[in-house]
Amino acid sequence: MKLFSEAEIIKKEIENEKNKLNEREKLEKIKKNKIKINNLSCIQNKKMNKIKLDYNREKNDLEIVFNKEKNELFQKFKNQLNDFKMFKNKNQKNNKKKYILNNSEYLLNKSFNKDKLNKKLEDDEDSIVDNK
Repeated sequence: MKLFSEAEIIKKEIENEKNKLNEREKLEKIKKNKIKINNLSCIQNKKMNKIKLDYNREKNDLEIVFNKEKNELFQKFKNQLNDFKMFKNKNQKNNKKKYILNNSEYLLNKSFNKDKLNKKLEDDEDSIVDNK
């Protein structure tokens, strides 16, 4: 009987040790799973950071190209605008010259009274004839 009671005690101890071992294995599995999850998240974070970095590089390159093209177009526009202003000014000057050239007689007549000038010319002619 004594042997049976000792065997039962040993059996209970073995079951207790077996349960402790199972608990340890479960805890180790949980720890391994946590480590795997942590490693996967680190790998994913590295990949995402690389993707973000590549995206930012491409974005910056595109912004630089866009700004360069925008400045070139703006400069072309400014040049065209200046050319147009110069053309307009040139045309205005030419029109003024044409006006002055075409209206020189009018301006001359307006600045001097034609009738008075004619009388003076006739008087001068008479005086020259009389002097001869």
